[in-house]
Amino acid sequence: MRLSLITLFVVCLAFPDEAQARFRLRGRAACAGCPSAAAVPLAIAPAGEVGAVQDALAEVNAQRAARGMRPYLLCLQLQEAARACATYRARWRIVGHLQSDFVFLPPGARASCTGCAAWPPSMGFGACEIFGGYTYAGAATVRGADGLNYCHLFLK
Repeated sequence: MRLSLITLFVVCLAFPDEAQARFRLRGRAACAGCPSAAAVPLAIAPAGEVGAVQDALAEVNAQRAARGMRPYLLCLQLQEAARACATYRARWRIVGHLQSDFVFLPPGARASCTGCAAWPPSMGFGACEIFGGYTYAGAATVRGADGLNYCHLFLK
C-alpha cells in the first residue's frame, strides 16, 4: 500500500496537469480573485476540540519563512477546499489523499496540487509541497476524534 501511494504521489508530481485533468470535474475556469495575504490576514486559531477547523496558512508561511522562502498568498477558494477536504478526512479518519482531493474545489476554482498529513498536534501542520514553488494556497487543519490533526493544503 505504501509503495502504491508513493508511486501515485510521484506520478502526480511529474504530471500535475494530467493528474488534475483526470481527477477533477472539467470545464472549471481559473480562480478570478485571489487576494494577497496582506489583504486577508489569517491568525492561527486554537483547535483543541474534535471537529474544530483551523485555518493554517499562517503556520505554513511561518515554516516557509524559517527556510528563507516567500510566503504563499491566500486564495479564498483554495482555503474553502482545504477546510472541506480536511473536515472530510478527519470525519472518516483518512490519513492520506483521497482518490481525488480536487472534488472539494468550489465551482470556478483550480489547483495545481494538494498536500496532506494526519499526525499528532505536537508536530504542527504538515503536508507535502509546503516548500514548493507555488504562489497561491489554502491550508486547514481539523482535529479528528482519534486525536490526530488532519492537515490539508491546496496550491496553485
